[in-house]
Amino acid sequence: MYLPVGIYSKIVPFLIGSSITLVSKETFENLPEEIKQTRKKGKKTLWLADGSQIENKGTLHLDMEVGGAVLEHEVHITDIGSDAILGLELPNESSLFAGLAQRSNKT
Repeated sequence: MYLPVGIYSKIVPFLIGSSITLVSKETFENLPEEIKQTRKKGKKTLWLADGSQIENKGTLHLDMEVGGAVLEHEVHITDIGSDAILGLELPNESSLFAGLAQRSNKT
């Protein structure tokens, strides 16, 4: 299931269901230059649920708009098969995302 998320005037389809939020290198490259410059080095390796590893190409905080609410959220840049994957690691905001995901699934 995908959830449309606004990131700096662009709508990005986020696949739902990771433990952390990931964006592809391509999604990262389409961000405004001043946002890309805030990238920090992250852990070198991220572990997937199946035990495999992927390279973390950096971490940054993005303002993400979902259902009219704007949340600042940490994302990890890596090679993934979709534009972005929304992590459910948000302690307070996850209920917001879950409710929006249920509504978008019904339409």
